[in-house]
Parts: sequence; structure tokens; C-alpha cells
Amino acid sequence: IIAHRGGWGLWPQHTLDGYQRAVDLRVDALELDVRRTADGIMVVFHDRTVDRVTDGTGRVDALSFAQLQQLDAGYHWSSDGGTTHPFRDQGLQVPTLEQVLARFPQQHMIIELKSDGQAMAEQLCGLLRAHNHQERSIVASFHDDALTFFREACPEVATSASSSEAAYYWIL
Repeated sequence: IIAHRGGWGLWPQHTLDGYQRAVDLRVDALELDVRRTADGIMVVFHDRTVDRVTDGTGRVDALSFAQLQQLDAGYHWSSDGGTTHPFRDQGLQVPTLEQVLARFPQQHMIIELKSDGQAMAEQLCGLLRAHNHQERSIVASFHDDALTFFREACPEVATSASSSEAAYYWIL
């Protein structure tokens, strides 16, 4: 059982609270999407912009981590089509990948790189090594270059097939 975005649909996605609730349900793995802020902090966030999930606006990579921490990550979540918002003003924030790795050291994770940059791939590798999480993580991406860079930096960590590898396999 994989908690996609930490249990998206059951509670606000990609929050420490959501991940804790998923772990409490004894999921097999947490799925995380990672991006970098303007100041280079790796955060767990799916969308390119903060608009759909938080009370802010703008691209994640154009905001500093301090700016992200001012946003309410539970602001738009609703189980009843927007009639109520039970997680608003509950202190939910956008977490760093480091916070998630530190809080759930024994949890298996599927981590999706949302960018194809080499620096991001190397940063992810460094965080996985620093938290001794190489054998409990699988790294995925829809960006072929991201997986290439990550595999070069961190050959000891399992990865998904890239989009072109999956397509080639399907064709065969």
C-alpha cells in the first residue's frame, strides 16, 4: 500500500501531518514529489506552483524556503467540495525532504524528482546518504535526464524506469 502524496484525498497532501497519518495506517511506502526552492532547499511538493494547495501564489522555485513556510499547506483541502476546510489554520507547512527523512527513518519511500537538473539529483543523493536511506528509497522521474543524473550520482539507490525506457520496453 503506497500513500500517494502522503494520502492525498484523505488529508492535505505532502505535509508531515499527512505522512504521519499514513504511517499510522501502516502503509508500505510513502510517495513524495520533490522540488527545489529559490534558495536551493529541497521541499516535498507536487505542483509547480503553490496556488492550488496553499493560500499563496507563485512558483515553488521562485519562492525562498522562508516564504514557503509562511503559507498554509492545508488551506484548500476539503472533503466536501469546498463547503468546509478542516485543515485551514492548523499550522500545516510545506516540509523539506530532510524533515520527512528524519521523521520517518524506517519508512520506505518512492521519491519523484520533479526537475531534471543535475544539482537536484546530486542533492537528493546526498540527503539519502546522510539519512542512510539508500535501501529504503526508490527514485522516479518523468524526466529521463533526472534519472540519468541520479543514477550517476547514486548508483546504490534503486530507480524506476525512465519514460523512454518504459516506452522502449512497451514497444518490444
